[in-house]
Amino acid sequence: MTQFSDHDREMARSMPDEFLILSGNPIDRLVEFVGRTWGTHDLGARAQLAQALLPIVLPLAECEVDVTDQQRDLCEAIVATWLARR
Repeated sequence: MTQFSDHDREMARSMPDEFLILSGNPIDRLVEFVGRTWGTHDLGARAQLAQALLPIVLPLAECEVDVTDQQRDLCEAIVATWLARR
């Protein structure tokens, strides 16, 4: 089981904001962020995380909306669960 560190928490919560800054299609942006942040995990695990996060960030790509604390909370919870299963 991988520890959910303060750094992981910070990165998970910043993910929706970082997603908006990155360029490219939504999947490429998400894969880039996950790879840059949790690149020590194997490709399959990172793909699994990106797939779980996609429904949270996809609405951000479709229209200009502000990131909410709820989205940050959901990203944090998804990453924490994903890391707990590692």
